[in-house]
Amino acid sequence: MLKLLKRIFGIDHLLVTLLTFLFIALILTLAVNISFFNPIERAIESFSMIDVCYQVEKNTQEPDTSRLITIVDISEVKDRDKIALMVDSIREAQPAVVAFDVIFDPLLGTEEENMQLLESLSALPVSRYAFMMKEWDQQQHTFTVPFRSFFFFDEFEQDGYVNTPESADGSTLRTFSLNRVFMGDTIESFPLKIASAYDSRLEGMRGEDRIIDFSPTYFPEVNWNEISSHADLLRDRIVIVGALHDLIDNHYTSIGRIAGVKVVAHSVQTLLENRNVRHASPWLTALITFLVVYFTQIWQHFLLVKMRRSKSTFWLFALRSESFVSMLTFLWVCLITFLNFVVFRIDNLSIDLLWMLCGVAVVSEARGLYRAFVCVMGDRKNIALFRRSIYYMPLAKPHVQ
Repeated sequence: MLKLLKRIFGIDHLLVTLLTFLFIALILTLAVNISFFNPIERAIESFSMIDVCYQVEKNTQEPDTSRLITIVDISEVKDRDKIALMVDSIREAQPAVVAFDVIFDPLLGTEEENMQLLESLSALPVSRYAFMMKEWDQQQHTFTVPFRSFFFFDEFEQDGYVNTPESADGSTLRTFSLNRVFMGDTIESFPLKIASAYDSRLEGMRGEDRIIDFSPTYFPEVNWNEISSHADLLRDRIVIVGALHDLIDNHYTSIGRIAGVKVVAHSVQTLLENRNVRHASPWLTALITFLVVYFTQIWQHFLLVKMRRSKSTFWLFALRSESFVSMLTFLWVCLITFLNFVVFRIDNLSIDLLWMLCGVAVVSEARGLYRAFVCVMGDRKNIALFRRSIYYMPLAKPHVQ
């Protein structure tokens, strides 16, 4: 037993594991710092196990129908008089909160249409509105201009910002913020404005950006001119008015490309259901990564020893098959991913698997390099320390004619 423990916790396995991390660091450094590797760098930066977990859920689970939020689609309507009539219909359905994921441009609409719409909006008991922060000032590190609906001029009591900077460069949108500083004032995001209007316990909430819960969810959708026949889907709910089919307001997310109004709906639901998905700390991630790579080195080593010593036909076949160990390694990667998914579902904890999966992929290369180094140093340099390694093997003498 003691001999087995010495073989498992031997210095050789530790050195192979450390050499594996050196390989990964070298590969990632080259990918980040060499210009023609920019596509690889972007792929590395955009990799997240959160996307994998939500995609697994999307493909394996039936979506739950939201009991809190309904979306009213206004993709097909632009006239403000028609929108005013729609707002009246929404009010008659008696929703808990009406939120408008649309900015009514001050430059559009006649004065009469604007007044009609304003009267309809003013009659809503509880309403919230979106606005955009624009004109970034690099020196002050803040946006300087609010782009708001035509009827807002002063304080930000009913509207919240909808800025999603991740989407500006095509990055995947995974988080939403609660607050931002705008011209010296701390203001609230649109999702927080909506959620706190529905649940007063969230009023004045502060904190770091939250990961959006993209669990499979179907938000009931009602077309703008069919509200009266679907009043039951609006009553006592949060109604978010927005464009489901606007090609501009679309975002890459953990579950693919979806409309901005759906991103808002998922964000609001995240707050109301208080599902706080967390990233594992760097230290915990490093420890788990080390243990996984070390264990990969252990089982691959003992497997190769078994194949070399066995006279069984199966193991002889496996030894000469280049794909056998690769197939087992692939299955091992699948198991690691599955276990990470289980942890994600049980504890809302996401562990970054980038270094871990890279380590599993290159540990065999690190072991081969280490074996060659040990053999050369032990045989040609005659260093006793390397001769005691489990990987030492005398080099073949050159044949002399």
